[in-house]
Amino acid sequence: MTWDGAALEAAVEYAAGYPHTLQLVGDNTWRQAGLPDPGARLTGAQVGHALAAVEEDIEELFTARLSKVTNHNDIRLVRALASLGDGPARRADLAAAMGVESDALGVPRARLRGAGIVTDTAHGHLAFTVPGFARHVRRHFGVDPAGGDRGRNPQ
Repeated sequence: MTWDGAALEAAVEYAAGYPHTLQLVGDNTWRQAGLPDPGARLTGAQVGHALAAVEEDIEELFTARLSKVTNHNDIRLVRALASLGDGPARRADLAAAMGVESDALGVPRARLRGAGIVTDTAHGHLAFTVPGFARHVRRHFGVDPAGGDRGRNPQ
C-alpha cells in the first residue's frame, strides 16, 4: 500500500510526532479507503474523512488519561500547564500560575510523570506527553489559555 503526498503530509502533520496517533490515522484511513488490497494508494481525501474517527479515538485516550489524575495538587498542575498553552512550559511559570514555590511541583510532577501524563522536555521545562492533551484539559476544566480560568469543575 502507498500513500499519495497529500495523504502522507496530512497524516504526519496531524500526528504531531506522536506514534500512537500516527497508528490511529493509518488504521482509520485504511478503513475509510474500504480496507484496500496491498497495491492500493491512500489519498488525502481519505485521510481527511478518517480524521473524525481519529478525533473520537484521541478523545477516548485523553479522557482515560485525565481520569488517572485524581490528586488535588496533580489536578492543579495539569490545569496550570494547560493554561500556559500547548507546548512545554517552564516550571517557574507553572509554579507562578499555581501560586506556589517551584519546589512544591516536585511530588505532583513525579506522580504525573509516572502516570505518563507529563514529561520533562528540557531542564526546568514540562509538557504533556500527548500532543493535543492541553486543549482537552482546557475544555474539560474550563481553563482559558494564558492563565484564564472560567471556573468550570474547579478542583
